[in-house]
Amino acid sequence: MVKREVLEKVGLMDEDFFVYQEETDFCYRVRKAGYHLLLVPQAKVWHKVSLSSGGSESASEHYWMAKNGILFYRKHAVWWQWPFVVAWRSGSAIKTTLRLLSRGKWKSLCAYWSGIYDGITFPLRKTAPV
Repeated sequence: MVKREVLEKVGLMDEDFFVYQEETDFCYRVRKAGYHLLLVPQAKVWHKVSLSSGGSESASEHYWMAKNGILFYRKHAVWWQWPFVVAWRSGSAIKTTLRLLSRGKWKSLCAYWSGIYDGITFPLRKTAPV
């Protein structure tokens, strides 16, 4: 649940993310605007893992995770964080590549690297949609 005031100040979820990272981006912007987030540990959510992207380990899941992960950091990381982001993302890319190669998931591997490319080259907007 989100107050109208918050939505008017920080905007809606950024459509550039489509799936994956959209809620992280939104929560980051809410906190940056000075609001607090509340966690209710007793709440229960039933979630079909990666159902909207074709299932866990699908090419679509790997594409969107790679693209949006990079897009999130491009949008929010500050200059001094970049060496850590690059090191972490590089290690993650090597690990994911080796895992997909070992499983023979060629389509997912190609989609993953396409997502990395698209995450790097995607044009950033100045603000999120309101």
